[in-house]
Amino acid sequence: MSEIAEKVIETHKFFNKTENYLPKNSTIILRKLIVSEMMKRVKGANIIDIGCGNGIISIPYLDYNKVTFLDFSENMIKAAKTNIPKSLKNNSNLINLNFEDYSPKIKFDIVLFLGVLAHVQNIDQCIYKISSMTKNNGICIVQITNHQKLIAKVLGFIRKLYSVSNSSYQNNITKRDSIVNHFSCYGFSLVTEKKYLSTFPGFRFISFKNQTNLLVKTYNTIISRIIGTELIIKFIKSK
Repeated sequence: MSEIAEKVIETHKFFNKTENYLPKNSTIILRKLIVSEMMKRVKGANIIDIGCGNGIISIPYLDYNKVTFLDFSENMIKAAKTNIPKSLKNNSNLINLNFEDYSPKIKFDIVLFLGVLAHVQNIDQCIYKISSMTKNNGICIVQITNHQKLIAKVLGFIRKLYSVSNSSYQNNITKRDSIVNHFSCYGFSLVTEKKYLSTFPGFRFISFKNQTNLLVKTYNTIISRIIGTELIIKFIKSK
C-alpha cells in the first residue's frame, strides 16, 4: 500500500471513531471562541466548514447564512446532522466526502479549514484548491500547529514515544511562515492570527471543566504568545 493511501485510510479510521476526538475535547470549545471573534456578525454569506466534525463551530452561523458541512467521516457528518436544529436544516448542506475529492459548484464567502492541513495528502495543492473556491475579498480561517516552535517538536516527539499505534502514519509538519507564504502565493493576505496552548501528554486525565478553563484563561495572554504552538490564522483573498 502506498504512503498516500495509508494516510487516507488511517485518517478516516481515526476520525470515523468519533470517541477518539469528540468527547471532552476542550480544544474545539476554544477554536469555536476564536473563530467567533474573527468572524463576528456574519449575514447572507455562503460558508463552508471543511473537516466540520460535529459541526459545533459553524452551526451558530446557520441563523443568517448558508453553511456547507464537509467531512469524509460518515460518523462525523451524522453527528453534525444530529446537532443542527430542525428549524435551520434548510440553511445547511451536509457532504460526506474527502476534501481533496470535493468539487464545489460555487465559490464561498468564508472557508473554515481548522486542523485539516495536518492530514491532507499535499498541502500546496489544498491551499490552491481553497483559493479556487474562495470569492475575491472572501475569508479563509485556518488552524495549524506551528512546528517552528521548539515546544511543538518536543511534544510531537513525546506523543510519538507514547503512541500505542503501530501505524507508520504521521501528521504533516506545518510551519507558520511556510503556510503563510503558501497562502500569499495564491492571493491571500494575512489579517490576524491567534495563538493558544497545545494539549500535552496526560491532558485527557484532567477534567473537561479544568481543561477548558486552562485553555481559555491562558489564551490571548503572554503565556500563549510565548509558548503557544497552536495558531488560528485569518486570511482575506485579495486577488
